[in-house]
Amino acid sequence: MNAWIILSLAICALSNAQTEQTDAQFQQEALRIHNKYRAHHDTGPMTLDPKMCQEAKAYAQIIAQAGRLIHSSKQQRSGEGENLAMAGGTGFVMTGEHVTDMWYTEVCNYNFVTAKSNGGAIGHFTQLVWKTSTQLGIGKFKVGLATYVVARYRGPGNYLGQYQQNVQQGQFKASECPALINKVDNYGLKKNHVHKNERHNVL
Repeated sequence: MNAWIILSLAICALSNAQTEQTDAQFQQEALRIHNKYRAHHDTGPMTLDPKMCQEAKAYAQIIAQAGRLIHSSKQQRSGEGENLAMAGGTGFVMTGEHVTDMWYTEVCNYNFVTAKSNGGAIGHFTQLVWKTSTQLGIGKFKVGLATYVVARYRGPGNYLGQYQQNVQQGQFKASECPALINKVDNYGLKKNHVHKNERHNVL
């Protein structure tokens, strides 16, 4: 079966058939995996905000119907941070774990000494673990074979000059990267890190 994935930027391949998650299941699973990774980086947990989830789903519908990933304006998301993703294909189901894992694998591009990229995208990862982000809103919308995902973060991350104090290494080791990437590959989603060089959150 064919499938493809774009992280507000990227890519493709295939996946095992699964049952579509309800909105509540998707949101709770995404929150759980977000907080698992945040704990790994010595960062406190986030909570789900129902209104933010509603707004995230509404915007996911807008971009799904437009057929492309477009970041919302600061006014549309009240200054919140934002991650986007899109995936699809015959038999493919986007889960809360899938999308969070895909964003998180960008940790392998992040240099904790320089607080910059070693090459490749990092913005989804840094927003995911950003220390001062305390609330999450996430929603998905499916059109045809494609599922679009919008995640909103309050307070927003990815402020220039603030990475060092907000993106902690914690227990993470670079030796974890092969297993992380293999996990995503086992979903059938091969990331090529081709991206549009755009900010994923409020500056």
